This record gives sequence, structure tokens and C-alpha cells, in this order.
Amino acid sequence: MIQAVLLGNAQDAGVPQAGCRCANCQAAWHAAAQRKKVCALGLLDADAGAWFLVDATHGNCNSFSIFDFTFDL
Repeated sequence: MIQAVLLGNAQDAGVPQAGCRCANCQAAWHAAAQRKKVCALGLLDADAGAWFLVDATHGNCNSFSIFDFTFDL
């Protein structure tokens, strides 16, 4: 069975964006709870012991922890 996991919920570079002075980005600079990760799709195939990232960027590195699993490969 393949499971799809949405990683993040922000476009482009996430929130906050470098150089942006909007209220959302300013709040995110000061409060980690306001930060948003870049969106990508994670596919987990537990039967095959594999996982794949679709449309991943360097901003998704912190999202890998959402895959709470271990494989004996």
C-alpha cells in the first residue's frame, strides 16, 4: 500500500521569505509557530520499504521527520 503525505503548506520558499516585510513574514521571524514549510509530496511504500519525494526542494529537509518509520533494508 502506498501512503501519500503532504509535506509543508507554503509555496516557493516557505514563510518567512527573505526580505519580505509583510505582517505574516514579520510574525514568522519572531515566532517559530508562525513559520510554514515548503510544500512537497512524500510517497511511502511500506511494502517495498521505500519512500519518494515529489517536487522537493532544499526547504523540505526539515520535513523529513514527518516520516515516522523505520525499514530493515
